[in-house]
Amino acid sequence: MATDESSYAYSPLSSDDSFRLLDLELEQPTKRIKGELFEFPVGQSPPYICLSYCWGVGNSNDFHVNIDGKRLAVSRGVYLALHNIRDWMLHHGDTTSVMVWVDQICINQEDLAERAVQVGHMKALYSQAKRVVVHLGAEENGSEKIPELYQILRSTALKFKNKDDTPISYDLKDLSMRELDGTGLPPRGDPLWEVNRLFLHRPWFLRTWIIQEAVLARDLFFICGGWGMDGIFLAACWDFIIGDNLIPMFSNPTPATAWQVVEGKAMHQILLMLDTGMGRDNKPSQSLIDMLQRSRNALATNPRDHVYGLLGLATEAYRERLTVDYEESVADLYARVARLVVELGEGHKLLYNLHGLHSDLSLPSWVPDWTSEGYPFFTLAPMQGNAVTTFDIPYVRAGGESSNMRVSQNGLSLHCDGFIVDVIDKVSSADINDYNQEKNEQTAEPGNGEDETAKRKIAGSYGFLQQCLSDMADFLQEKSAYPPKNHEEVIWRTAVWNRSRSGQKKADDQLGELYEACKGYLQLRSSSNREIRERYGPRMRMLDKELGFFVPIEVANKINMQERDRECDQGEKYANWATTISMQMKRCGTVKGYIGQVPKSTQAGDVVCVIGGAAVPFVLRAGSGGYKVVGQCYLHGIMEGEALRDPSLTKETITLV
Repeated sequence: MATDESSYAYSPLSSDDSFRLLDLELEQPTKRIKGELFEFPVGQSPPYICLSYCWGVGNSNDFHVNIDGKRLAVSRGVYLALHNIRDWMLHHGDTTSVMVWVDQICINQEDLAERAVQVGHMKALYSQAKRVVVHLGAEENGSEKIPELYQILRSTALKFKNKDDTPISYDLKDLSMRELDGTGLPPRGDPLWEVNRLFLHRPWFLRTWIIQEAVLARDLFFICGGWGMDGIFLAACWDFIIGDNLIPMFSNPTPATAWQVVEGKAMHQILLMLDTGMGRDNKPSQSLIDMLQRSRNALATNPRDHVYGLLGLATEAYRERLTVDYEESVADLYARVARLVVELGEGHKLLYNLHGLHSDLSLPSWVPDWTSEGYPFFTLAPMQGNAVTTFDIPYVRAGGESSNMRVSQNGLSLHCDGFIVDVIDKVSSADINDYNQEKNEQTAEPGNGEDETAKRKIAGSYGFLQQCLSDMADFLQEKSAYPPKNHEEVIWRTAVWNRSRSGQKKADDQLGELYEACKGYLQLRSSSNREIRERYGPRMRMLDKELGFFVPIEVANKINMQERDRECDQGEKYANWATTISMQMKRCGTVKGYIGQVPKSTQAGDVVCVIGGAAVPFVLRAGSGGYKVVGQCYLHGIMEGEALRDPSLTKETITLV
């Protein structure tokens, strides 16, 4: 193939039903990537592979490939990916050429109309490819050890199969972090866990587009530097990590915040891919609004791709009615999606995706801004998923089954049937960010025969949780709609949204027992005897360091070291779950004496509303022409449809603006 230095110019595709493939030359490795582009009808092409990769950051003009003898500017990401795939295939015996579909080269990125048409073909292109190859980048930060770790994970997972060889039973989920160290897995602190943490920091794991690229693949293969791994094997390892709650083994924060950091968000993406069919033959279509809800923390260079990047997995109803248009403004696209969601009878799910009143797009408050960051992984509202992540809890049915939502003629307002249940009276100021600081210790010197005392402020997530519990107790002391004998139960259930640690069921009395263990340790903040410090078991010493409290001597004398460790583990289970839930919201008291958890932007005077067909209540703020949606909330005592049976409440049309 002759070459020159002129730039490559795309010829228009002859039909909207056509696409291009790159015939990549597999000559001996050189610095130059060479190939030719050929046009084929969709569904009538020779076998090809699809490339899944991260575009990369920086000026794409710094990298070039040779297409039909001319130079085409590409990003660093695709340049390195093609190099690595070419070298990999040469090393494994391929010596001629291979047909590759890679979006950055096979689509004229400057032609917005062509881009829109080709995005509509993504489902077919990825599902018809003989293989989808994921390029994760070069080996770095010890990533050459990933195969070793994942072999250990897979071997451990097989130990925990049922006797009849049915799928993994997730026996590890209820083990404490201390108990997990004895399962055959690398212990906490092992360098292999740090390698995995950094591995998950690779940008590929956080992209929106990778979800459908990995799920639609018939044959998925991962390449990272010099090693490759089958997608089914990786999917099984990731399923084990998530299902058995192993993320805290390699994540620096506490288990309560494990889903909030980069590696946690990566696992969230992987979880979504597993749930929607990665590594399985069965790949059912998904509701677009469900996919949007679960991919809230995914990244997209073009904000329109938060929607378009999922369209290939959506049900036919969404794919047929939602045309791709890259010339449409982002705000108009998001509003168009919202109207379609209402039209298809899923309008209540829009409201589940509203978390505060902050958006740079000037959207109506009932239209989600899919570019907004910080949306919580754990949500009160139902979320579609598998047995590990299903949040469609039967007890959450605040708004009943009937839904009657309609968009106004001008498209700016959403009319709903519902009830104004209560008014927010007070909102606590406790925020977990205020507790992520160094522990403040003040030690009083003994004098005049007085015992030495230590006054310590509990830092971090446990200090935050203690304040949350205290705030709710204060609200109930001032005004309560509950019998006084039930106050403790109301508090511990509210702190966890009345949800079991699995997230699938209503909290039972066993969780209340864990709360009692947790409460006891949170309250033990001083000691009258230094000797007790030496009597702790290893786990208790660690908690002493983290929380800054000591068990009174009279308590320690009643239980042995093993029992203290056991109770510590039990208390920690409740504390981690309650903190995971509570860190996303603030506590409130209402005019009628209810307590609950509400969005952080909630203010006194906001109203609590139950909307027909919605599983959870919402906080609304009165404004011009109607109410603005602040977000979903938990109010103990109205989560099981009680408002629908309250004769003092009147159904009304609620206008959201």
